[in-house]
Amino acid sequence: MSFLSFVEGLADDFVTSQENSSAGLLSGSKAPSNVDTSFGTNAKKVFELDPNATPEELEDYYAAINYLLKNSETFRKLYQKMLTSGRMVYITFNDDRGESRFDTKGGKNTIIWDRDAAVHVGTKNKNQNAALGLAHEFGHFAQVIDGYFLYMKYRPRENDNLKKWETPIAKELGLPFRDSYLDGYMIRTKLGDPTSTVAQQ
Repeated sequence: MSFLSFVEGLADDFVTSQENSSAGLLSGSKAPSNVDTSFGTNAKKVFELDPNATPEELEDYYAAINYLLKNSETFRKLYQKMLTSGRMVYITFNDDRGESRFDTKGGKNTIIWDRDAAVHVGTKNKNQNAALGLAHEFGHFAQVIDGYFLYMKYRPRENDNLKKWETPIAKELGLPFRDSYLDGYMIRTKLGDPTSTVAQQ
């Protein structure tokens, strides 16, 4: 079974056309030919990718999405929630901060993803991966969709995201999960593989 067929079986909204293999692209961004980007034409209405993203950044982004959709039922629900929301999020890349974040400055929902930044979970003494970090930021977008992101204080908002999205996704991916938002610290993982849990030396 192809990945496209797999996704079609999960939710009708994921893929509305098998004709366009770049249905998830926006703003002229081009995905590498070896990465499946057929996540449905609705993605055009939701995800605005930075047109200045490098091919390597795009390749890691689509690899992360592929991995999350294939391996996490909770992420598939999160992704469908975003696709059907009627809201848009701008996705850009930051390869030198060692962290990812979500903000709403200027009324624009923005995810800044560092493709080799991950959390080392202190209580488990194990690493998450950058793909889960992307899913975490998607969780904040879900809070915007649900209408309460701006009305919660920082710590409760983060722990709400952990409970609803990050922790269930981490468990389904076989990754360590945090007991609270402060349970861990940021590390660098293997560049070029957002699914890696191996820390850079």
